[in-house]
Amino acid sequence: MGGVRPPFVEAPVVFGRDRSLVGATCVPREPEGPPTAPAILFISSGIIHRTGPNRIYVSIGRALASEGFSSLRFDLSGIGDSVLPPSAEGRSIQERVEADIDDAIDFMAAHFGAHQFVLIGLCSGADNALRTMGRRDDVVGAVLLDLNTHLTPGFWVRHYGRRLLRANWWMKALTGRHRYVRRIFGTMKRALGRRGAQSVPEPEAPSLNLDAWVPKPLMREYFERIVTRGGRLLCIFTAGLPRQYNYREQLLEVVPGIDFRDRLTLEYYEDSDHTFSREELRDRLTTAVVDWVRQESHEPRRSAV
Repeated sequence: MGGVRPPFVEAPVVFGRDRSLVGATCVPREPEGPPTAPAILFISSGIIHRTGPNRIYVSIGRALASEGFSSLRFDLSGIGDSVLPPSAEGRSIQERVEADIDDAIDFMAAHFGAHQFVLIGLCSGADNALRTMGRRDDVVGAVLLDLNTHLTPGFWVRHYGRRLLRANWWMKALTGRHRYVRRIFGTMKRALGRRGAQSVPEPEAPSLNLDAWVPKPLMREYFERIVTRGGRLLCIFTAGLPRQYNYREQLLEVVPGIDFRDRLTLEYYEDSDHTFSREELRDRLTTAVVDWVRQESHEPRRSAV
């Protein structure tokens, strides 16, 4: 006897201007969504395969198909099954990523007959989703998971405040075993040893590599453009990047003064790691994303902001 058929159908696809991009579509077995329903594009992050970390893109795509939404997940050029075509020569990584995403959207428009699109990405995938939505009016929504953002005064208050409450932090500091204390003493020793030194330089705060991130002015520009044209955003941050994001409202303080109105739903999962490694975390994420896509596609929803 045959088993129960899943409510979705998946198929491998090859597409792109060079026929070099490989992905997988996930569509409803019996389409029930509205004719204007957006198609969903999953954008991979780093060197991760199109399934996403812990296969979260697969889980979310199948759940969305069960609600009537078609999706595509694919490997960026040079990652997974997608080769780096000759036409990529001379292009920067960001230019190649932009071209790949445009090819994926064009494919969904032709293959699904879609005119509007929602992008879903984690980490650098979220960065690229924001960049794409900022420049394309047909991208009407985005789910940004652990978008690489910027530090705020509120971040530093919480970052150091939590440490000051730990007894072992004070013990290491008082005995000179804490790395920041060692750094300060090392800086002082080097400075005092220099001939003619006038002052001891302040120790630098831990730095983060922002090269791959959306610069703050451009992030503001994108958000303002998205809000003005009525685009919708679901931003979910986790505690999995404690040196980057540590409280719910941090994104709002990165771009102060923007009136998101009902355009932004903002969440902070303080019990989750960056890759949603536990099943219960993946289940909660899938439910949140599917609910948001379904509700935003059928009727306006008031934001949690």
